[in-house]
Amino acid sequence: MKYTYLIIIVIFFSYCNNEKSTPPVNQDNTSLELNKDSLYKIKFEELKQKYSALEIDDDSLNFTYELDDFIKTLKSPIIISGRVIDILKHNEDYKIIVKYSYGGNFEIMTVINIDKYNFLKFKFDLKERYDKGYFIINPISIKPLYPILKAENGSDEDDADLTYDFNDNVVKLEGQLIDYYIEY
Repeated sequence: MKYTYLIIIVIFFSYCNNEKSTPPVNQDNTSLELNKDSLYKIKFEELKQKYSALEIDDDSLNFTYELDDFIKTLKSPIIISGRVIDILKHNEDYKIIVKYSYGGNFEIMTVINIDKYNFLKFKFDLKERYDKGYFIINPISIKPLYPILKAENGSDEDDADLTYDFNDNVVKLEGQLIDYYIEY
């Protein structure tokens, strides 16, 4: 009987040792980033499908008038992927300034109008400046912004040389916000 208890105790302790949880292994940051990227792509596609929104394929558009014609002929909203670079207050409403993050022939600065009630929700969702998001907008207007005034050769803003750059194609796209998703 004495040996039976001893065998049971040994089996119990050996079983407990095998069941001890090992410390969690650090997950590979790359796989976490891939999962985030996959989630963001899914959210992008969900918004795009929900509103039948179109993307601006600015690789196929060479001139500002082509982009302007594309925007004017749209019968559906546009989906914009970009970073929030500023928020302005205009009367009782707000304007979200988003730098369009697609490469191509244009740098598109997007001004998104949002009313004060929807802005409260947006302000809660936005964690910090330069957060990336997806925005569904009804386009209102598009305008070229050139020439671009650039500062060069100066150690500070007081002694910099100012030049006009006619090479960058920067356009301002203005639209009314319909919906959005902010990446976390």
